Amino acid sequence: MFARIYEWLKPGGVFVCSLHANDDPGDDIVDDWLDNGPMYWSGFNAEMNVKALNATGFSTLEHHVWILKEANINDSHDISEVPFLYVWATNMTGINNAVAQFKFI
Repeated sequence: MFARIYEWLKPGGVFVCSLHANDDPGDDIVDDWLDNGPMYWSGFNAEMNVKALNATGFSTLEHHVWILKEANINDSHDISEVPFLYVWATNMTGINNAVAQFKFI
C-alpha cells in the first residue's frame, strides 16, 4: 500500500496518515460496525510502520504516537485509551526549508 501511495505523489509530495501504534493481529472483528456490516482491524506497531514507510522510499519528517480517548459506541461511559501513530512523510529526501520546519504540536 505504501509503495502505491509513494508512486501517486508528485515529487516533493507529502503523505500524512494515522496508523496503528500497537501490533494488532486482526482478531478484533465487529459484526455490525455503525450499522453497515462487519469491520475488521489489523496493523503493525509504530516502529514497524515507520520502518515500512522508510523502506518504501519515504523520508519520514515527523512521527508521534498520540493517545486518544475513545467511547464505546454502545456505552458512552465506557472510555478506552487508544494509541495512534501520526506520520508526516515526503517522497523526496531534499525538501525545501518551509516543509522541513514543520513540527507536530
